[in-house]
Amino acid sequence: MNDAGGEQTMLAAAGQDSDPEPEPEPELPVWERQRRELLGK
Repeated sequence: MNDAGGEQTMLAAAGQDSDPEPEPEPELPVWERQRRELLGK
């Protein structure tokens, strides 16, 4: 059980390091993500 928690923490830290900018919400449609990227948000 503790190993799974450690893996999630490592994945979260690695994701923050590789992606400094916050990612769009997963439930957003593709067109909404593309629109935000075009707007520079």
